[in-house]
Amino acid sequence: RCPDGEALPRGTRDGARCGLSLGCRVLQHAARRAEATYSEPQMSTKPITIHAARSHLSRLMVRACAGEEIVIARGKQPVVRPVPITATGPRRRFGSMKGRATVSEVFFAPLTAEDLDAWGG
Repeated sequence: RCPDGEALPRGTRDGARCGLSLGCRVLQHAARRAEATYSEPQMSTKPITIHAARSHLSRLMVRACAGEEIVIARGKQPVVRPVPITATGPRRRFGSMKGRATVSEVFFAPLTAEDLDAWGG
């Protein structure tokens, strides 16, 4: 179901829009369900094989985002531990360099004939 209480259309895939609520995606629904079922971080006791990880990647992503430690193994040897990306870089602010850089009058002066020839003009 959609957060608005609407039912999802049949045959929707992970990442597809549900079409009933703007900005609502199937993966978000799965994440909300995972938040309800995974109230506290859990530790995975058994490594998951690569084949199982390929088959259930969306479910594993939801579990990892919920805080569960997941280990993917090649055979019986652990190889990878997927973790969610939480932090993003700082956003750029328009005008953040205001007052820090100065431009002299030479910048606005017309180019010499040599400079124009060098630039193909």
